[in-house]
Formats: sequence, structure tokens, C-alpha cells
Amino acid sequence: MELEEFRSGLDAWLDEQAAALAPSGAVGSLDDEMAQLAKVKWATFDAGWMRWGWPERVGGLGGSPILRAYLGEALTARDLVNAGGYSMTEVLAPTVIDYARPELKRCGARVSPSPGRGATWPRCRAGLCASTMAGGSPARRCGPATRSTRPAACC
Repeated sequence: MELEEFRSGLDAWLDEQAAALAPSGAVGSLDDEMAQLAKVKWATFDAGWMRWGWPERVGGLGGSPILRAYLGEALTARDLVNAGGYSMTEVLAPTVIDYARPELKRCGARVSPSPGRGATWPRCRAGLCASTMAGGSPARRCGPATRSTRPAACC
């Protein structure tokens, strides 16, 4: 899919879905932000927008990463998601897929389809993968509001 086709279709869909995608109340805590992020990711996945720009080898529909960038821009410009939480997927997953040691690449393959399915990571899964690759301690990389556990199927 080309960017102009994606942009016009996504913008029209977002306009139609504005009420359904809007936060249902105040988004004041991290839990509120994550719930809103999950709601928007599920909706964009169900409508077919979330998987564009992700490699087919990890469950995406292919196309340029520019499609993912525009999706993030459109969602944040409408204040539907927090840019920080949303961008975690956009930075970490492609980096792990392309640059992780071979034994850690499955972690990237496991986390990258997550955005395509509309899922969010458990609170520290992204930090766990990043810290494991950097040789650091997951607990050290995670803030006090998160609980770090090493998922058996990842990293």
C-alpha cells in the first residue's frame, strides 16, 4: 500500500471512529494510559491498519515503515495515545528483529506481531528485552512501578 492511499483511508476511518477511540475518562495513571493504548491498538488492528509497515516474516502486511510512522503520527495528533508509550513498539521491536544476537531474535519476532495484534507488552517486557541485550539487569532497567519477570518464551 502506498502512503497516500494509507493516509486517506486511515484519516477517514479515524474521523468515523473518533468517539469510539477517544479516552473514556481521564487518563491520569500509567494503567489508564496502557488501557487506552491497548484499546486503540486493538481497534486499529481489527480495522486492518496496525499491521501495515511491519515485515511479513513477523506477521505484518509489509509495506514501508513510513506507514507505521504515519499511523503513530495520526494517533498522537488526535490525542488518542501517548507518544511515549506508542513509540516503544516502534523503536524496540524493529531493532530487536534486525540487530539482536541470534538467540534473542525470537524475542523481536514475538514482540513485533504484538502491535499487529493490538496487544501491549506486559509492563516490563520491552525493558526486559532491551536490558537483556545490553547485558544489564531487567530489574535495574525497570522503574519502581513495574515488576520484571523473565517470560519463558521470550528473551
